Amino acid sequence: MEINALWINALETMAGFARLLAKSSEAYERLSAKARKSFQKFWNAERNCCFDVVDSPGIGNDASLRPNQILRLLAVSR
Repeated sequence: MEINALWINALETMAGFARLLAKSSEAYERLSAKARKSFQKFWNAERNCCFDVVDSPGIGNDASLRPNQILRLLAVSR
C-alpha cells in the first residue's frame, strides 16, 4: 500500500510540474485518478484510516492501525 501511495504522490507531483512548465498534465492526472480509485478499497470508513491488510486469507481485512499509515495518508491527502 505504501508503494501505491508513493506512486499517487509522484503522479500528482509530475502533473504539477507539467502545469508549471506549460506542458500537458493529462496523462499524469488520468493515471493519478485511476490509482486513487483503486486505493479506495484500502480505506476503512468506520475507523477513518486505511486497513493494514485487505483480503488476507483467514483474516479478511485487518483494521490494525500501524505507524506506516502516516506515509500512506500523507501521500494521498493532497
